[in-house]
Amino acid sequence: MARHAEPQVALGRVIASRREELGLKQEQLALAVGTDQARISRIENAGDNPSYGLVERIAKALGWELWELAKRASESETRGRPPRSAS
Repeated sequence: MARHAEPQVALGRVIASRREELGLKQEQLALAVGTDQARISRIENAGDNPSYGLVERIAKALGWELWELAKRASESETRGRPPRSAS
């Protein structure tokens, strides 16, 4: 399946959705992962390309393993698009 050129959009969307689901503010998530609120905002709005380590810490703070966050972001990225035809 074709993917967006910038998967950060899907990653940010999933992080924001889960954070809101848990009732966390950006400041609270930032404190939990050792960064600042502005960086969390940039990540959620696809304006930052976070390191593997930071994404792993974010996943843990959201109650997920890294693979689960990645899977949900991948599913979000491809949701609603028709499958490519097998040629």
